[in-house]
Amino acid sequence: MKSVAESGEILAVRHFKAGESYWLDADPPDQLHACVNLGPGVIEVVVTELK
Repeated sequence: MKSVAESGEILAVRHFKAGESYWLDADPPDQLHACVNLGPGVIEVVVTELK
């Protein structure tokens, strides 16, 4: 999966395994991004924000 900023800058490329859980640092405030699936299959991501 590739994270792309509104400006088009690539923020990160990550490789996930099915059934695994991952912890990511919080995004900077007001930073919007899109997630692009680079693989041939379907990816389903569930994000939980802790406060």
